[in-house]
Amino acid sequence: MSQVRARRRGRRARTALLLVTLLLALLGGIIWFLHAPFVRVAAIYISGAESVTQAQVREAVRNAISGTYLYAIPKDSIFFYPKRTIEQSLIERFPELKSVVVRADNFDTLAVAVAERAPQALWCGAGASSTGCALMDDGGVVYAPAADFSGDAYVHYFGAVVPLLAGAPLPTQYLTEKNYSALSALVVAIGETQKDDPIGQVVVDENNDVRVYFWKDFLLIFSLNDDSADVYERFTLALTAEPFTTHALPDFEYLDLRFGDKLYYKLKGQ
Repeated sequence: MSQVRARRRGRRARTALLLVTLLLALLGGIIWFLHAPFVRVAAIYISGAESVTQAQVREAVRNAISGTYLYAIPKDSIFFYPKRTIEQSLIERFPELKSVVVRADNFDTLAVAVAERAPQALWCGAGASSTGCALMDDGGVVYAPAADFSGDAYVHYFGAVVPLLAGAPLPTQYLTEKNYSALSALVVAIGETQKDDPIGQVVVDENNDVRVYFWKDFLLIFSLNDDSADVYERFTLALTAEPFTTHALPDFEYLDLRFGDKLYYKLKGQ
């Protein structure tokens, strides 16, 4: 009986050794395959990059796929490249990018499609005395310092509702996306009624009062908490009433719409 048990143990040991050998051979074959040049990223195709150069994006992607997992599996394997890490790292490194989509184009090529933020306005700090402005997109995202020459091309928004530029990591949010979208749409609509007197600055204070400054020194005041359609209606109705029918807006110092149907205004020189 002892000889039979010994033979059985021997067969089990040989079977186990064979299985381990086969497993190691399989793992070695897989690792060899993953290291093969024809399944590793050799080319990176970039689309949509303008203010951020293709070279900058390509370098960032190369950095993200360098190295290995567990010292064995290459990160530039077309089967194991870190898709989410690449997308997140590009967004973090380049605030100008609104979205990034990475996909395998074939067995050795990655396609990286980026969408850049389009500037709609400038955010210029807590108040009119602030220095330096940053580009802001249509969702109120402040994302990149603005060049000095871009000043008059955009409406300047102010308000201490985001950190001061000196210490604010970009991108950051001005107001909320919903509030900014409603406010900017209202500013555009009001501006369309006064094409000879463009809007230059919009200031939102700590009480959510909004002050809209026109180039010809007219000031419009309303509350950010009021419905935008209601504010626009009260503004356009005011223009059809005395004394606005007999005076141009630049003749007034201000028009205050914060008190419902009651309009408060002041003519210059009075």
